[in-house]
Amino acid sequence: MQKGIIVKNISNLYNVETENNIFLCEARGKFKKSGITPAVGDRVQINSIDEQKGIIEEYTTIINPQKISGADLKLLILLKLYLYFQ
Repeated sequence: MQKGIIVKNISNLYNVETENNIFLCEARGKFKKSGITPAVGDRVQINSIDEQKGIIEEYTTIINPQKISGADLKLLILLKLYLYFQ
């Protein structure tokens, strides 16, 4: 498995940037059943299917801005920047 960060989301497809590549990924069905929706900025672990496609297997960090109030938005942005540059 490779660690990465979600950099783009269109519908059910996620662009996950790893150290070596950017993969077009789908989330495992277990996330949908649990009501978990990956979001841009989430750190994930993926299994690659080929050189361009993969599957999100698990989350290492969940940051979902849809669940955060407007007052906490600045803190969310700072946290995402901190995690991105770690």
